[in-house]
Amino acid sequence: MSTALRERVIVPARRADTQHIAALIDQAGEGIPEAIWADYTQPGQSPMAFGAERAGSDEGNFSWKNVQLLNEDGRVKGMLFAYRLPEGAPDMTDLHPLEVTLVELEALVPESYYINAVAVYPNARGMGHGTRLMQRAEQQAVAEGCDRCTLIVFAHNQGALRLYRSLGYRQIAERGPVDDPRFNALGACLLMEKYLQPVNKK
Repeated sequence: MSTALRERVIVPARRADTQHIAALIDQAGEGIPEAIWADYTQPGQSPMAFGAERAGSDEGNFSWKNVQLLNEDGRVKGMLFAYRLPEGAPDMTDLHPLEVTLVELEALVPESYYINAVAVYPNARGMGHGTRLMQRAEQQAVAEGCDRCTLIVFAHNQGALRLYRSLGYRQIAERGPVDDPRFNALGACLLMEKYLQPVNKK
């Protein structure tokens, strides 16, 4: 089938999609999610299975309810994982060490619409899916009354940085590299934001 004729839609995730959610969030996080999950698995349980189980929760930010999936001809090709950050400082107790840097940056942008992850499977890259998912995030932000979108990206991820900058995002903060022997110097984490059209807050 011609690429031009393929049906591409962005739809809300279902609980049945948790394996895709876990795989794509791990891809976006460059393996950090799987490393975190590995520290909480039950005997005989794989980290990815634990991640999928967690994504099946109805509560909290890490939930299938905060995910939109990009489907092409009925097959999952990519994911948007985003939600509004709460007002006030986040709870920093009981955080996994690999989460601390990220949550510290999130704490700087309360009440923003936080794009936790945009990810596209390798066989679907270079087709504009990432841009479409980012545009959907901005539409959702406005619908939820947020005047800006925020996200975190590793400084070495030049492809993602080019995309975000081309869409109008700018860096507003930076934290040192994620420090863990399981990773090879992932580098600094950059917090970026984009203000959207004025939001009517009646």
